[in-house]
Amino acid sequence: MEKATRKSGFQEMSGDTRLLIACLEEVPAGGFIPYHELSGRIDRDVSREARHNLISARRILQREQRMVFDPVKGEGLKRLDDSGIVKTLDGCIGAIRRKVKRSLSKASCVDYANLDHEGRNHRNMQLAVIGAMAQMTRPESLKLVERAVEKDGSEINYTRTLDLFRGAGETDCK
Repeated sequence: MEKATRKSGFQEMSGDTRLLIACLEEVPAGGFIPYHELSGRIDRDVSREARHNLISARRILQREQRMVFDPVKGEGLKRLDDSGIVKTLDGCIGAIRRKVKRSLSKASCVDYANLDHEGRNHRNMQLAVIGAMAQMTRPESLKLVERAVEKDGSEINYTRTLDLFRGAGETDCK
């Protein structure tokens, strides 16, 4: 794969970020690299003043070389293999569900009568989207999608996924 030497975004990549990328590229899938080793490579603490460099290096490697690193609290970074990446996505869905539930709770505190027409429309739009997300991240909904994936034997696109939810909603209403 091409090394990460091109400009990233709108500004030139820093030398420290380049060094961290080079160091992280050496970590095999499933491997681990301690923070002190990364800090030693650039003579700066990657958990403090060079934290942004490490974040940039991780993002660049994920985007350009499909290398994913997960922090091990207080110790270093682990490069995830494919099954490790998949496992982290379960946590992502759970975090989204918790965030959605907290957002719905906040929305219930709004006094609808105090909003003007534009504010009401905006709140209604937000509730529609957040409500759909709450429905989609329910354990029952995830099982529905999982069964469809198992039946099809491959991934399903988002329109098929939305169709599954539409069908589930119609069934629930009968």
